[in-house]
Amino acid sequence: MVDNSKCMDNPGTKDRILGAAERLFAVKGYHNTSLREITSTAMVNLASVNYHFGSKDKLLKSVFERRLIPMNEIRFRLLDEIDQKCKDENRKPDVREILAAFVEPTLRHMEAGEGWMEFSMLVGRALNDPDNVQADPFLELVIPLFVRMFDLLSLALPELPGKILLLKLYFSIGVVQQTISGWKRVDRFDHMPEMEKHYTSDLDTIIDTILDFIEAGTKSHLTS
Repeated sequence: MVDNSKCMDNPGTKDRILGAAERLFAVKGYHNTSLREITSTAMVNLASVNYHFGSKDKLLKSVFERRLIPMNEIRFRLLDEIDQKCKDENRKPDVREILAAFVEPTLRHMEAGEGWMEFSMLVGRALNDPDNVQADPFLELVIPLFVRMFDLLSLALPELPGKILLLKLYFSIGVVQQTISGWKRVDRFDHMPEMEKHYTSDLDTIIDTILDFIEAGTKSHLTS
């Protein structure tokens, strides 16, 4: 007789469920994906989802946590290092350094392994979710990071009104998200052959260019 509890407690079971949920939520949408579809794709029984996560909502939250918690640890560490270095040297933080602490880990993780493109699609869905079911667990994980960035950018650009700085930060994050969700899809250029020759997938070039772009936008001041 098979002991189902041991099968459900297998470490690989939880990862398979998370991977299947991530793909299906990204492609079909959270509301259009059933737990039965997830368990069928993951090749586990329905009781495994309840055992590991308890509900579909908690499963979604765990999908976000699996990617964002380790990435945020890197981002916060870089921001803390910037903050401490500036205190030690008695100077203002550098805008590009602050932005790079967000941009580089985000884009380099996209190259780090399987599933990141699906995750970026899921983030896009979450940010456009009209009833906040997907947005809330995502924002719970990223808002503390954005507050930390805003605080450091306020020190770097003390003359910039907070409402303008917040918009600039919002626009900067949007540029990164749009790059993640679209730039790696070369097929986007199928109807623009004259542009395809200029396409690059070199990550260092992409990171440097994004930083050039959002640094200039963040530093530019509105004049009355």
